Amino acid sequence: MPGSLHWLLLWLLAALSVSARAASDAGCGITDASLQPSACGETCRRETLEALRAIYRDTNGPLGWNFTEKNQHIAPKGNWSDSSCVRCSIGDKILPSYCCWLGVSCCQQPHTFSDNTACDPYSVTALQPQSGNITGPFHRLVPHLAVLHQYGLRYLDMGRNFLTGSIPPSIANLPNLKMLLLASNNLTGTVPPQLSQLTQLQQLDLEFNFLSGSLDQHLCVTANKSLVTLYLRANNFTGPLDLSNCHQLQIADIQENGFTGPLPVNATNRALLVLRARMNEFEGPLSEDVWTLPRLIQLDLTNNSLTGTLPQTATPSNQLNRLYLGGNNFCGSVPTGFADNSQLTDLDLGDNPWISGTLPNLQWMMGLVTLIVSNTRIRGTIPYELGNLPFLQTVDLHNTLMTCCHTEDDAQQQLKNNTLLPRFLVLDSSAPQPPILDWRLSNRDAALAGLLNTGGNMTCPTVRRSPSAPYGSGSNVLRPANLTNQLWFVDPEYFWFKNCTCRDGFEEDPSYNASYQRVWCVGNHVENPSCVKMHVKQCKPIPRQDQPVITRPAAAAIAISGLAFCLLLVMLVSITLNMCIARTGKIRRQLNWWHKHLAGMPKSGKMSIVVTDIEGYSDLFKRCPELMYKALTLHNNVIRRAKYEHCGSTLQQEGDSYTIAFHDAFDAVAFCLQVQQALLEVCWPEGLMEGGDASTHSSNGAANGRTARRIRLGQLEGMSSLLSGGPSSWLKRSRGNSMLPKTQGKGC
Repeated sequence: MPGSLHWLLLWLLAALSVSARAASDAGCGITDASLQPSACGETCRRETLEALRAIYRDTNGPLGWNFTEKNQHIAPKGNWSDSSCVRCSIGDKILPSYCCWLGVSCCQQPHTFSDNTACDPYSVTALQPQSGNITGPFHRLVPHLAVLHQYGLRYLDMGRNFLTGSIPPSIANLPNLKMLLLASNNLTGTVPPQLSQLTQLQQLDLEFNFLSGSLDQHLCVTANKSLVTLYLRANNFTGPLDLSNCHQLQIADIQENGFTGPLPVNATNRALLVLRARMNEFEGPLSEDVWTLPRLIQLDLTNNSLTGTLPQTATPSNQLNRLYLGGNNFCGSVPTGFADNSQLTDLDLGDNPWISGTLPNLQWMMGLVTLIVSNTRIRGTIPYELGNLPFLQTVDLHNTLMTCCHTEDDAQQQLKNNTLLPRFLVLDSSAPQPPILDWRLSNRDAALAGLLNTGGNMTCPTVRRSPSAPYGSGSNVLRPANLTNQLWFVDPEYFWFKNCTCRDGFEEDPSYNASYQRVWCVGNHVENPSCVKMHVKQCKPIPRQDQPVITRPAAAAIAISGLAFCLLLVMLVSITLNMCIARTGKIRRQLNWWHKHLAGMPKSGKMSIVVTDIEGYSDLFKRCPELMYKALTLHNNVIRRAKYEHCGSTLQQEGDSYTIAFHDAFDAVAFCLQVQQALLEVCWPEGLMEGGDASTHSSNGAANGRTARRIRLGQLEGMSSLLSGGPSSWLKRSRGNSMLPKTQGKGC
């Protein structure tokens, strides 16, 4: 008999479990009879629901998730909690409950990555809980993602969260994933080679993490050549990188890493639109294959270790509009092919100390906005064609060998003719600026740095666009805004230090013999007949006159005074510390009060909740609504003031009832004491209790009021004694006497 009873109990428990599960499935739309037949049947829907719930639990969902309004476009409503089994419908279609959760998109639902991929109704195709404050190790999610992938998951975006850990080798269990976006998390470790098994991957975004190691055999190997966009910015990747097999690659953002070796692209990347590879350690010459890419619109190779001569015959793609080659070791002159591109808006060749020659004819660069050739050996004069470019905004020519003249006589003649600068530029002495000194040159060429970083301790006129200059000819008419917004950075050597003055406390150094002749006139140890002979202006500090001499007795007196000051300072600090220690308890309580206010509403951990209610509120409101409305206002003022003083936060207010959360039980009880006693001191509206049965109230009203008041006071005094031990309680000392009525029975 006992054995039979045991099995009967087990059977009942199993039946109850099956019944509860069936009810849950029905509530979550898993077994809803109105669902249309689909390859994602009941088993598919149930396993999908459990996988999503597991992801929610493993990423601190019940406590930490916090979706913002920008997630609202993903799904109409709903959340991921276990109790979220609301009926989901979009239009006239009934869907499982999880299809209405934020960040979940089922088959044929619109989402950010919509395409024509075939899928089964009710299966999850896109998971986008980005910016949801999701935490936890990423590798714990992969098994649950594999379940969703089995039924159709193709797009995964968990970027801008706080995921930790590494990308596990089990990522290979998602071979049909088309999009993997994990940017702006806290992922660490290396990327496993199994990533190459995601043969359908089109978009990979791992930027702004802490990943490291090599990616040499991870991308576009074997059959995986469908990659379209690649974002690896701001990680710690090292070693060589080869993207030449990524024939469909359009955007490669690999900047701010430690990649080495040659550039990762060549002539096979004919779909490439953007290559951002700045701040790496790529080295070697720039392959001419780069200039043959027909669709390239942006090339950024700033701050690498690339070398070699820029190919003079290079003619970049007509679509190229941004070219950044600064911060390398290129040599040779500026290719004339660059100047033939009318679409080029930004050209940066700065910080290449071995680029030399003169600027080519720039008249066809009609789209040019920014030109930077600073810290180079470029010489010659400023091309007049720059004055006719309609969109030009910034020209940086500082720390170059460009100058207007070759001899002092030539400079004096041009100064007389006011032609030190091109006609479209003027010297503005109203806002003098110190010359730009760039000490980065000393790390590349110390001799050149010593010659180009001149003009210290002085101020020189600013070079500006002349508003009265000609606008050009033909259709190349400058927009008037460009005349005042253009920024020009030109060395004072260009205009031979005209109107340059030494700063206060400095004077011109007549003995300074540094001359640009060392740079212009000597090349390959052979005298150059067309050299520039310029005396560089330099300023030196003005020597001080009659500097006071400190005698030994005076030095001793200063030392003694300093020691006495230090002792006095120590005494003051000691007294201050003693005063602070004496008031530590009060300060600690005050700091604790501020901390609770700044923390706001308690969201997790231990907390205390108080619910208030006015007894007989509905009857009183029916009998005398105007008086009761005034009384309710007085009641609410008392509640709000006490809530503020005890760091409470309103969770809900409905009529006369408040639900208030406190950080600890002491604040909750103190709140109750203050409210009860403060309510006794309120001047309630006259006639509030005179409604109803007049005979009863006329004979017993005053006595009942006094009795009720006396009973409440007795309860409060008992609670006060129980909490704090009588009149000298901690409560009085910490909160002051504002909580307690000054006189019991105080009249209005």
